[in-house]
Amino acid sequence: MKRRKLFTLFGGFCLVLILAALPFMAACAKSAPAPTPTPVPPAEPITFKVLSIFGPTHNGTIWLRRFLDIVNERAKGELIMEFIGGPEVIARSEIGLAVQSNIIQMVSTYAGVYGALVEDVVQPLSFSRLSAQQERESGVYDYFNEVFNRNGLYFLGRTVTSVQPGSFFFMLTKLVETPQDFAGMKIQVESIWVKFLTEELKVSPITIADPDVYTAAERGLVEGAIMTFDDAWSNSLQEVFKYILDHPSMVGSTARVVNLEAWNKLPAHLRDIVIEAQLEEEIWATEEGGRRRIEMRQKFLDAGVQFIKFSSEDDATRFIDALYRLEWESLMERAPEHTAKVREIIEQ
Repeated sequence: MKRRKLFTLFGGFCLVLILAALPFMAACAKSAPAPTPTPVPPAEPITFKVLSIFGPTHNGTIWLRRFLDIVNERAKGELIMEFIGGPEVIARSEIGLAVQSNIIQMVSTYAGVYGALVEDVVQPLSFSRLSAQQERESGVYDYFNEVFNRNGLYFLGRTVTSVQPGSFFFMLTKLVETPQDFAGMKIQVESIWVKFLTEELKVSPITIADPDVYTAAERGLVEGAIMTFDDAWSNSLQEVFKYILDHPSMVGSTARVVNLEAWNKLPAHLRDIVIEAQLEEEIWATEEGGRRRIEMRQKFLDAGVQFIKFSSEDDATRFIDALYRLEWESLMERAPEHTAKVREIIEQ
């Protein structure tokens, strides 16, 4: 009997202790640190291999690399724009296919390199009288992308923006005073100008790439070339051409072209970063292009190159008018539907 009472008292005492300890146990449970989550490894960065059609000292390459630096800084390692070089890496004839096939993801080049891949829709940029910002606002880039997208490409925007009234000059080995003085000359071209040269100026167009012009001029195979100041200077043509016809015309068609599959795989916020940088540069490059034109003109003068004009202002007007008229006709023959539509947009 005494033993039973003892067990009862002991059990009651234990129960009191347990009940008293419960709040402390609950508090300890609440304050216990949560288990440390297993760290999630960062996503692999997306890399775009980027190529320029121009050499390392050309402003087209310099400005491209500036653009890539801006994108890389803002993307904070999520997207890496890797500049891989120029046409020494991939032959000019293969650059268009390389970006279309996603071997490289972006290229900065003129339409002659990839125009056939996009039904020559972009070549009329050469005849535009608008700035890059005005072109974008007109909606012509949206039309380009209707064609680009169905051919596996994306048109990001212009790169080396052009300075009106034109960016291309005739570089010559001999003095001309009238358009008739061109008759019989051999003039280098790449992809356009042929109709104007043959029908209006009666010259022999020689189709060779810009880097080969220096040697061709030394050997007398060409007596002139049609280039921008930067194209000519980057190929040292001030050493072989001593005259520049100071009646500029046409503008560049150089643009940034991206593989569509690679572009679509970018997260939306990375696409926004690239587009924002592109829009900013179009404004910057328009202003920089005007300053650059003045600087380059002085460099040619300092190198002993003479700027010349036709003796008659009427000759100059007819020369420019004929150039635009015949080259529009040439494009209409090659791609009538797109040429008509693009001209309507940029001249409205």
